[in-house]
Amino acid sequence: MEIKQMDGQPIYKAVAATTVDVHQFTQELDGILAAQKPFGLMMVKPGEAGEERNQEADREFRNTMAKWLKANKPKMSTYCVGLATIASNEAEWQKYAESAAKMTSSIYGCPGAMYLEENEAAAWLQEQINYYATKWKLNEF
Repeated sequence: MEIKQMDGQPIYKAVAATTVDVHQFTQELDGILAAQKPFGLMMVKPGEAGEERNQEADREFRNTMAKWLKANKPKMSTYCVGLATIASNEAEWQKYAESAAKMTSSIYGCPGAMYLEENEAAAWLQEQINYYATKWKLNEF
């Protein structure tokens, strides 16, 4: 999973590959959190329905992320203004879109939403940034 900053905004896009290097992903998140600045995160899930998944890699990803979040959830709650997930297909979106906000808040400690399109997710993240910039009276992120 690679994380890239989007267009100079405090929004980072994480794109999952079929083989996810979860340790690289958590190291990159550590770097973002070390800046101690508010940010938004867009997570793009891999593949289409029916794609063969590596269950062992999925299990390693979940276990490693659970350990990382246990140690870093307070920082995520402090600095992550929103986490938008891009569903891998419409069936997944229909199944999880309504519960995404509650699940993301519970797991990551920040507001969350699920979208089908990246442009919708980017717009929501920009709204989150604008809201928190106003709320916290920030001149810049």
